[in-house]
Amino acid sequence: MEFCQGCGARRVSDNRFCLQCGQAFPEGRISSTQRASPGGMLAWAGPLALIFFFLPWITVSCQMGGPSMTFSGWELAKGIAVAGHNVPGQPSLFLAPIAAVILLGLILYAKGVEGTDASPIAIVQVVAAAIPLLLIVIKYISWIDDVRRNGGGLISMSLHAGFALTALAFLAAGIGGVLDLVDRGRSPAAALQVAPPAPHDVAQAAFCPQCGARNTELGKFCTECGHALA
Repeated sequence: MEFCQGCGARRVSDNRFCLQCGQAFPEGRISSTQRASPGGMLAWAGPLALIFFFLPWITVSCQMGGPSMTFSGWELAKGIAVAGHNVPGQPSLFLAPIAAVILLGLILYAKGVEGTDASPIAIVQVVAAAIPLLLIVIKYISWIDDVRRNGGGLISMSLHAGFALTALAFLAAGIGGVLDLVDRGRSPAAALQVAPPAPHDVAQAAFCPQCGARNTELGKFCTECGHALA
Protein backbone atom coordinates (compact mmCIF):
# COMPACT_ATOMS: atom_id res chain seq x y z
CA MET A 1 0.00 0.00 0.00
CA GLU A 2 1.41 3.36 -1.02
CA PHE A 3 0.67 6.90 0.12
CA CYS A 4 1.20 10.37 -1.29
CA GLN A 5 4.12 12.11 0.39
CA GLY A 6 2.26 15.42 0.08
CA CYS A 7 -1.22 14.81 1.48
CA GLY A 8 -1.13 11.20 2.67
CA ALA A 9 -3.83 10.01 0.25
CA ARG A 10 -3.61 6.41 -0.84
CA ARG A 11 -2.17 5.77 -4.28
CA VAL A 12 -4.64 4.12 -6.59
CA SER A 13 -3.20 1.59 -9.05
CA ASP A 14 -0.04 2.95 -10.72
CA ASN A 15 -1.12 6.58 -10.99
CA ARG A 16 1.74 8.95 -11.72
CA PHE A 17 0.12 11.85 -9.83
CA CYS A 18 -1.96 12.06 -6.66
CA LEU A 19 -5.66 12.44 -7.45
CA GLN A 20 -6.19 14.57 -4.32
CA CYS A 21 -3.34 17.10 -4.41
CA GLY A 22 -1.68 16.60 -7.81
CA GLN A 23 1.79 15.83 -6.42
CA ALA A 24 3.88 13.47 -8.54
CA PHE A 25 4.65 10.04 -7.15
CA PRO A 26 8.31 8.98 -7.18
CA GLU A 27 9.45 6.62 -9.89
CA GLY A 28 10.11 3.83 -7.40
CA ARG A 29 7.21 2.46 -5.44
CA ILE A 30 7.36 3.54 -1.82
CA SER A 31 5.26 1.67 0.70
CA SER A 32 4.02 3.06 4.00
CA THR A 33 6.26 0.67 5.93
CA GLN A 34 9.37 1.89 4.06
CA ARG A 35 8.96 5.59 4.77
CA ALA A 36 11.75 7.33 6.60
CA SER A 37 11.27 7.16 10.32
CA PRO A 38 11.08 10.66 11.86
CA GLY A 39 12.55 9.42 15.14
CA GLY A 40 15.18 7.16 13.60
CA MET A 41 18.17 9.39 14.35
CA LEU A 42 16.97 10.18 17.86
CA ALA A 43 16.86 6.47 18.67
CA TRP A 44 20.66 6.35 18.50
CA ALA A 45 20.89 8.76 21.44
CA GLY A 46 19.75 6.01 23.83
CA PRO A 47 22.80 3.73 23.46
CA LEU A 48 25.08 6.76 24.03
CA ALA A 49 23.83 6.81 27.62
CA LEU A 50 26.00 3.74 28.19
CA ILE A 51 29.08 5.90 27.59
CA PHE A 52 27.81 8.87 29.58
CA PHE A 53 27.13 6.57 32.55
CA PHE A 54 30.88 6.24 33.14
CA LEU A 55 31.55 9.98 32.95
CA PRO A 56 31.54 12.24 36.06
CA TRP A 57 28.01 12.85 37.26
CA ILE A 58 28.22 14.87 40.48
CA THR A 59 30.75 16.55 42.74
CA VAL A 60 30.14 16.90 46.46
CA SER A 61 32.11 19.71 48.15
CA CYS A 62 32.54 20.90 51.72
CA GLN A 63 32.28 24.65 52.25
CA MET A 64 34.80 24.44 55.14
CA GLY A 65 37.68 23.63 52.82
CA GLY A 66 37.37 19.86 52.91
CA PRO A 67 38.12 17.70 49.87
CA SER A 68 35.71 17.51 46.96
CA MET A 69 34.52 14.13 45.76
CA THR A 70 33.43 13.42 42.20
CA PHE A 71 31.33 10.38 41.31
CA SER A 72 30.45 8.84 37.99
CA GLY A 73 27.15 7.10 37.43
CA TRP A 74 28.94 3.76 37.74
CA GLU A 75 30.46 4.70 41.12
CA LEU A 76 27.13 5.96 42.43
CA ALA A 77 25.50 2.69 41.41
CA LYS A 78 28.05 0.26 42.86
CA GLY A 79 29.31 2.33 45.79
CA ILE A 80 32.83 3.57 46.53
CA ALA A 81 35.29 3.77 49.41
CA VAL A 82 36.07 7.35 50.53
CA ALA A 83 38.68 8.03 53.21
CA GLY A 84 38.38 4.48 54.48
CA HIS A 85 34.59 4.59 54.61
CA ASN A 86 32.35 2.71 52.24
CA VAL A 87 29.74 4.86 50.57
CA PRO A 88 26.79 2.55 49.82
CA GLY A 89 25.82 2.22 46.22
CA GLN A 90 22.43 2.77 44.63
CA PRO A 91 21.87 -0.36 42.52
CA SER A 92 18.73 1.03 40.92
CA LEU A 93 21.00 3.26 38.82
CA PHE A 94 22.16 0.15 36.97
CA LEU A 95 18.86 0.44 35.10
CA ALA A 96 20.50 3.20 33.04
CA PRO A 97 23.15 1.07 31.30
CA ILE A 98 20.73 -1.85 31.02
CA ALA A 99 18.20 0.39 29.27
CA ALA A 100 20.94 1.73 26.97
CA VAL A 101 21.80 -1.82 25.91
CA ILE A 102 18.11 -2.58 25.33
CA LEU A 103 17.76 0.52 23.14
CA LEU A 104 20.79 -0.53 21.10
CA GLY A 105 19.27 -3.99 20.68
CA LEU A 106 16.00 -2.46 19.48
CA ILE A 107 17.82 -0.46 16.81
CA LEU A 108 19.63 -3.54 15.52
CA TYR A 109 16.45 -5.61 15.65
CA ALA A 110 14.46 -2.95 13.78
CA LYS A 111 16.99 -2.98 10.96
CA GLY A 112 16.52 -6.71 10.60
CA VAL A 113 12.74 -6.51 10.29
CA GLU A 114 12.37 -3.50 8.01
CA GLY A 115 9.12 -3.48 6.10
CA THR A 116 7.01 -4.76 8.98
CA ASP A 117 4.92 -2.87 11.51
CA ALA A 118 7.42 -1.27 13.90
CA SER A 119 4.86 0.12 16.35
CA PRO A 120 5.68 -2.50 19.05
CA ILE A 121 9.36 -1.60 18.74
CA ALA A 122 8.56 2.10 19.17
CA ILE A 123 6.47 1.36 22.27
CA VAL A 124 9.30 -0.63 23.86
CA GLN A 125 11.69 2.19 22.94
CA VAL A 126 9.54 4.77 24.73
CA VAL A 127 9.26 2.59 27.85
CA ALA A 128 12.97 1.71 27.88
CA ALA A 129 13.87 5.39 27.69
CA ALA A 130 11.22 6.71 30.08
CA ILE A 131 12.01 4.42 33.02
CA PRO A 132 15.71 5.35 33.45
CA LEU A 133 14.95 9.00 32.73
CA LEU A 134 12.32 9.07 35.47
CA LEU A 135 14.71 7.26 37.82
CA ILE A 136 17.50 9.78 37.16
CA VAL A 137 15.18 12.72 37.83
CA ILE A 138 13.95 11.14 41.08
CA LYS A 139 17.53 10.45 42.20
CA TYR A 140 18.55 14.03 41.49
CA ILE A 141 15.67 15.37 43.57
CA SER A 142 16.54 13.02 46.44
CA TRP A 143 20.21 14.04 46.35
CA ILE A 144 19.31 17.72 46.48
CA ASP A 145 16.98 17.03 49.40
CA ASP A 146 19.67 15.05 51.28
CA VAL A 147 22.20 17.86 50.87
CA ARG A 148 19.69 20.44 52.07
CA ARG A 149 18.53 18.43 55.11
CA ASN A 150 21.82 16.87 56.21
CA GLY A 151 24.46 19.25 54.94
CA GLY A 152 23.69 22.07 57.32
CA GLY A 153 24.59 24.55 54.63
CA LEU A 154 28.19 23.28 54.64
CA ILE A 155 27.89 20.78 51.79
CA SER A 156 27.16 21.60 48.18
CA MET A 157 26.54 19.41 45.17
CA SER A 158 27.20 20.25 41.55
CA LEU A 159 26.29 18.34 38.42
CA HIS A 160 28.63 17.39 35.61
CA ALA A 161 28.05 16.91 31.92
CA GLY A 162 27.87 13.13 32.28
CA PHE A 163 24.66 13.37 34.31
CA ALA A 164 22.99 15.85 31.96
CA LEU A 165 24.05 13.95 28.84
CA THR A 166 22.70 10.68 30.22
CA ALA A 167 19.32 12.26 30.93
CA LEU A 168 19.23 13.99 27.54
CA ALA A 169 20.13 10.75 25.76
CA PHE A 170 17.15 8.93 27.25
CA LEU A 171 14.90 11.93 26.64
CA ALA A 172 15.88 12.03 22.97
CA ALA A 173 15.36 8.28 22.58
CA GLY A 174 11.92 8.56 24.16
CA ILE A 175 10.94 11.45 21.90
CA GLY A 176 12.12 9.45 18.90
CA GLY A 177 9.86 6.57 19.89
CA VAL A 178 6.88 8.90 20.32
CA LEU A 179 7.50 10.45 16.89
CA ASP A 180 7.57 6.99 15.33
CA LEU A 181 4.29 6.08 16.98
CA VAL A 182 2.63 9.29 15.82
CA ASP A 183 3.93 8.82 12.29
CA ARG A 184 2.82 5.21 12.05
CA GLY A 185 -0.54 6.04 13.56
CA ARG A 186 -1.06 8.73 10.94
CA SER A 187 -0.54 6.49 7.89
CA PRO A 188 -3.52 4.16 8.47
CA ALA A 189 -5.73 7.18 9.08
CA ALA A 190 -4.56 8.71 5.82
CA ALA A 191 -5.38 5.46 4.07
CA LEU A 192 -8.99 5.84 5.14
CA GLN A 193 -9.26 9.37 3.79
CA VAL A 194 -9.29 8.29 0.16
CA ALA A 195 -10.60 4.84 -0.68
CA PRO A 196 -10.16 3.26 -4.12
CA PRO A 197 -13.08 4.09 -6.37
CA ALA A 198 -15.91 1.59 -6.32
CA PRO A 199 -16.72 -0.24 -9.58
CA HIS A 200 -19.82 1.87 -10.22
CA ASP A 201 -17.80 5.07 -9.78
CA VAL A 202 -15.21 4.09 -12.34
CA ALA A 203 -17.82 4.32 -15.07
CA GLN A 204 -18.37 7.98 -14.22
CA ALA A 205 -15.17 9.27 -15.78
CA ALA A 206 -13.83 12.78 -16.21
CA PHE A 207 -11.32 13.68 -18.91
CA CYS A 208 -8.36 15.92 -18.23
CA PRO A 209 -8.55 19.20 -20.19
CA GLN A 210 -4.75 19.28 -20.37
CA CYS A 211 -3.76 15.81 -21.61
CA GLY A 212 -7.12 14.15 -22.25
CA ALA A 213 -6.45 11.26 -19.88
CA ARG A 214 -9.42 9.53 -18.35
CA ASN A 215 -9.91 10.08 -14.60
CA THR A 216 -12.59 9.23 -12.08
CA GLU A 217 -14.88 11.99 -10.90
CA LEU A 218 -13.63 11.29 -7.36
CA GLY A 219 -10.27 12.83 -8.24
CA LYS A 220 -9.39 16.51 -8.07
CA PHE A 221 -6.23 16.26 -10.19
CA CYS A 222 -5.29 14.27 -13.27
CA THR A 223 -3.42 11.11 -12.35
CA GLU A 224 -1.36 11.29 -15.57
CA CYS A 225 -0.22 14.92 -15.72
CA GLY A 226 -1.23 16.40 -12.36
CA HIS A 227 -3.41 19.11 -13.95
CA ALA A 228 -6.43 20.26 -11.91
CA LEU A 229 -9.70 18.76 -13.11
CA ALA A 230 -12.50 21.24 -13.72
